This record gives sequence, structure tokens and C-alpha cells, in this order.
Amino acid sequence: MRHTNRSALLAAILSLSLGLAATTAAAEPATRPAAPRASAALLVGGPHLPDAARVDAAEAAAVGGLHGLPAPVGRRLVVHHREVNDLYAELLADPPPGFAGLWMDEETAGEVVVAATGSASANAAASRVAGRLSLPDTVTTRVVEASRNELETLRRRIERDAETGGLASPVLGTYVDEPSNFVVVNVPATTTDEDLAAMSRSYGRVRFEPIATMTDDAIPAVKADGTCQAVPTQCNPLRGGAVIGSCTIGFIAKNAAGTRRVISAGHCSNTNFNHNGTAIGSLVAERYGGSVDAQTVSINSGWQSRNWVINGAGNQKYAITSVSANTNLATGTALCRYGKTSFLSCGKVKNGSWSGTFDNVSGWTNMLLTDNCAEGGDSGGPYFADNRAHSVHKGTSRNLLGGCSWAISSYVKNVQTALSVTILTAP
Repeated sequence: MRHTNRSALLAAILSLSLGLAATTAAAEPATRPAAPRASAALLVGGPHLPDAARVDAAEAAAVGGLHGLPAPVGRRLVVHHREVNDLYAELLADPPPGFAGLWMDEETAGEVVVAATGSASANAAASRVAGRLSLPDTVTTRVVEASRNELETLRRRIERDAETGGLASPVLGTYVDEPSNFVVVNVPATTTDEDLAAMSRSYGRVRFEPIATMTDDAIPAVKADGTCQAVPTQCNPLRGGAVIGSCTIGFIAKNAAGTRRVISAGHCSNTNFNHNGTAIGSLVAERYGGSVDAQTVSINSGWQSRNWVINGAGNQKYAITSVSANTNLATGTALCRYGKTSFLSCGKVKNGSWSGTFDNVSGWTNMLLTDNCAEGGDSGGPYFADNRAHSVHKGTSRNLLGGCSWAISSYVKNVQTALSVTILTAP
């Protein structure tokens, strides 16, 4: 566990970079990628990390690739992130005094930052985390101005004011951003600088994220990627990632009687449940609002089903063996998603609990944001990590240039509760 003075370090780096800018600009392109950095404990040959060897090859390569690191390090990252998220859930349920957050450092792969409002509190929280991780030397501390509870209080105040129309700009969404120690407010991309300045004066610890579009990702397109998706083959047994009408299957589930169901997104068609021209079943239940955008579909005779998701052509039988109980994931931890249009896409958690208005529907709460944006048709697709089910894809937010702001999904814990099913973790 280490304590770092990040402000002094960043100031020194900024000063050095400004001094070198004039001499390096002509010699090196501005887009030249930085050399990958990883915590020494994370590297292969470091402390033993249980279960790293069994991590799926495609997942390991994709997660390692997020940091410019090889697949063997990616395997260790996957397991490390699982441990971090489990501890994060415990800290949120029983926060130490002054707790301000826990996240994966953006600059150094594998480094876990534990923040609090005083050095003693930060060290105590970090010791609690380090004592439970297989890689305790990855833990560092940061002292910040506001606790997570204080930021949540500010967030609720902003949301209340937005509901009464007392703000200079409409508010599309909010979340507590632990790494910056600010509340992030999503506003329309057309919001003026004057209106943003007025809101800043009113609330203090806020920063703004302009949003141009927020749309659910459902269209009737299918692209072939060498998996069982390709017409005329069939994904039978049914599994997560397979085509279902205009959307993607998330996971296979079962009800209290053991009858199996398909889970997809609630905003998808209520009648088109075909897979490559063959009907899968009919709508059983749907929830579209609050913290859940999901539906369950019956499975007709002739179809089999398994606890698998498609993880690319190399592994179409990636087994889901556990279901996350988390409804808030640590920023920077990795998740992979499979969609019928964008295929396998791995990214990082941007925020674990967003609330706001999405696709002109208000009242969404406790939604997961990641930076691996999706395409039309990916709706309903599964988010997973280390053979664990995490969430069901809903849609994508983009800026004025059409670039990705974030993808949004429903936590499987909330989905299971809302639809009275349990995701399958065995064949």
C-alpha cells in the first residue's frame, strides 16, 4: 500500500511536458500511444493470483489490450478486478469514516486507488482493502475534499432542483465521479457557457458532460462474424449474444419452477422473437423503467439452452458460472459485452450508478455506464467478466461529433428481482 502526492506529481509532469512540447511536436505525432504501464505486482511472475490461469483467452487478450498489455497480464487483470469489485461493494455497504471512493487508476493498470477526506481515514480504508486482495501492493491512497456521502447529497440536491425546473439548463443525468471527486451532470450539448457557469456557482463541486443523443440500440440487422449467428446456421442451444429479433439475447434464466427463459432488453420488440427465421418463443414479462430495461421470453420446443454467452468465434460456449450481486461497480474495472452487431467489445466501467433521462424516458436509476459503446441491434446483449454475469445492454450516449460518451446497461441483480428469474449458472 502506498500514499502518493498526486497533485505535486501531476504538476511536475505538466511542467516538464510544457517545456518539452516545442522540441518534440515536430519529431513525434500527437497521437503516439504512451508505453503501457502496469503495477509491478500485476505482471506475470508477481504474487500468485488464484484462478488467473482459467480466464478465457479472448477475454484476457481484450482486457489486456485495453491497457496495451499482453494476454497473460490480462488474465491477472480480470481476476484482480473481480476481487476489487467485491471489496468495493463491501465498502459501499459499510463505508469507513470519510470514505470517498475506490477505483482503478487510469494511468497504471492494476493500481487500486482508495480515497478519503483525511490521510488517517484513507490509510485505514486502504489497509482494509489491501488486507483482502491477492495483490495488496497495488493499493494506493488519495486524500480528497469531499466524501462520497457529501457528493451523493449534492447529487440529490441537483436532481431535486432539476425536477422543480429551478436550473439554468435541463439535466439529463447525474453521477458521482469518484476519481475527480465531483458530481458529473449530463446536460444537452447545446447548453450555453453562461448557463453552465451559473450552475457551477450554485453547486460548486460539479462538472458537466454534454450529451447530444441517448438512444436504445435496437435494429433488425445481423452481421456475420464466424459464429453460430450466421444465416443459415442456428445458435441452438440458445445462449447470450445470439440474435433475437431486432436485438441480442443477454442470458438464459429460469423461473422458480425451473422453466427456462431468454433475457433481452425490455425496449425490444414484444412480438419479433425470431432467430434466423425460427421463432424462439413469446413474451413472458417485461420491465421498462426504474433500474431495469429487460424482458423474458419463453423457449419453444425444439430449442435447447445453456449457460453460455458468445465470446467471439473462438469461444461460443463461454460459461456463465456465477451472477454478480453488485449494483455498483468500481470505475475502471473491465467488462466485456457481446452484441449481434458490434460482436465482442471489452471496455471499462465509467460509472457504477447513473440516474437520469434516457431516450426521452425519465426516472432511470442505478444504471451501469461503460466506455465500450454499442451499435443498433446490440440491445439486450450480455456484459460479463471472469465467467460472471453483470448486466444487460440498453443503449448508447453520444456527443455532437457522434463519438461515444458511454454505454448504459441494467444490473442483472435488478433484472432478476424485477422479472422473478435466476440467471443460469450451470448447463
